[in-house]
Amino acid sequence: MRATITVMVLGISLGILGCVDNDVTFFVEHVKVQPEAPQCSTSAGDDFAPSGLIDLAVANSLFNYYYVTNAAMLREDYDNIRAETDGIMVEGMEVYVESTTGGLVGGTEYFDFAHYIPPETSEIMAGYSIPQSVVDNLANEAACPRIDSYNDPEEIAALALQSPRAWPPQWESDTGTVYSVVRFLGHTQGGRKVETEEFSFMVKTCCNCLVDWSPCVTQCGTFCESHEEVDICSIGVANSGGTVIDCRSLGYGRTSVWQSVDSSGNTITMTCDDCTEPSS
Repeated sequence: MRATITVMVLGISLGILGCVDNDVTFFVEHVKVQPEAPQCSTSAGDDFAPSGLIDLAVANSLFNYYYVTNAAMLREDYDNIRAETDGIMVEGMEVYVESTTGGLVGGTEYFDFAHYIPPETSEIMAGYSIPQSVVDNLANEAACPRIDSYNDPEEIAALALQSPRAWPPQWESDTGTVYSVVRFLGHTQGGRKVETEEFSFMVKTCCNCLVDWSPCVTQCGTFCESHEEVDICSIGVANSGGTVIDCRSLGYGRTSVWQSVDSSGNTITMTCDDCTEPSS
């Protein structure tokens, strides 16, 4: 009799656990490594990334590729001649960024999705880890001046003259670590609402660590010298080490006009025609 009661209690416990099985059957396994140019594509067989790296000076946001699993099995009810698939319709994702002290950087943001994951299947879900608004907040907190006007020499030149920045702006620094926390939400084809548990991804931040400023020793060199372009999928984003962007990519590409200071301390307007350095 005692053994029978034990089995009944165990059965009830399993039934209760079954009501919240989405915690273990719908989850984020890992983040894929950032894709490489020129394909800029990600596949299920790619390696996972233990952490990320973002340059607050030039990155617009951190966009990652999450490997999400729906481990639910097909459920069948032979007595009622009914079968219910546990395919999941992913409708959205929530993301927020947390500091190492536990404080939030900005608020929680929600992004819509329309993606189907069949039962017992894993899919790659592309989504934000650090949205643009949070990148701006982190840059402001770290006093890292943003360079967000690519291929606009006039604006880059204006930034170069802003105090206390000197030209060239070689102020590379490590600005700390944050945690991106995401979860995906949706419902099964049987109508049950499901969501993944929160998934944390460590992201190291820096200021100008993914920009090579060595060729930009003068404004003439920056705005007027040609260089070999490097294909980059996401400027200022990497998993480890990273692809460094040539500083001339930030200001090269069209006829430039900028303000400079001559030997007497006077502000003068310059173009590439005024440069005495030979163009390469």
